[in-house]
Amino acid sequence: MEHLPLEDRLRFGQELTANPRLRQISHWLGRMHRATRGWKSRRVEPQHDELFRLTRGQDLAHALASDLGLWARPDTAPLAQVRYVQHQLLQYGFCGRARVALGPVTALVDLSGSTRGDVEVWEKAVTIALTLDAARTHRPVRLVTFSADRDPVVWDFAADEPAARRLPRLMTFATTWLGGGTDWDGPMHLALDALQQTVWRAADILLLTDGQAALEPETVTAVQTAVRHGLRTVTALVGVDAEARRDQMADWSTQVLHVTSDLDEAARLLTELERSPDVPAHPRRASW
Repeated sequence: MEHLPLEDRLRFGQELTANPRLRQISHWLGRMHRATRGWKSRRVEPQHDELFRLTRGQDLAHALASDLGLWARPDTAPLAQVRYVQHQLLQYGFCGRARVALGPVTALVDLSGSTRGDVEVWEKAVTIALTLDAARTHRPVRLVTFSADRDPVVWDFAADEPAARRLPRLMTFATTWLGGGTDWDGPMHLALDALQQTVWRAADILLLTDGQAALEPETVTAVQTAVRHGLRTVTALVGVDAEARRDQMADWSTQVLHVTSDLDEAARLLTELERSPDVPAHPRRASW
């Protein structure tokens, strides 16, 4: 909002005030943003896992004892100071675990009739939070809303899309409703087809749903083929018993999360999309 002209901020503020659904989503979005920052701050990822070389620099915490000892003698302390200023202290180099999976994301959002209410609000708040986080880290995002009775609706957000254009489209997304039954096959094929395009080649696929559907066997085969080429699929089952569905989805989903309208779970889901637990950062995927 702070990047928009005053008249646009006033207009969007009036829309938020007048629309109860938007108020709910914005309320969750604000709390989710704070919870995500807290989750990231307390999540421990070792950054110095393995000693792999000697190097030169001015990191006193990892400097060799021989160079640190120069500070102890009056006749060698000036030499130590010179080495420190010139980044010439001998020090250990460590191989850490870098953040991975910071590529594009395709979010498939189930807006079938069974999601109406809290599930819909939670799904949209998470999706908007994901889109805003991707904008801060310069990642493109594709949002796909779907149901069985309507054609999927697609929103593409470029990595460098101006905030003045992104916010109105997110407001439209937040007020979109489809209803009807649930069909995962159409949006999943849409996401798989997009992997052939350069901008989406390294994309993760996130499915947000209440779990009231299943993939056809041919779609499962297509997803499995893509997974073998490096695709990561994260399924977030919202407000249902994940254990009852986990085994069925394990055949094609690389990660299944059971989430409810909980801030910590929302933060966990968003941070999961910033790293890959089992594979290195997106390998270059071949065409299939």
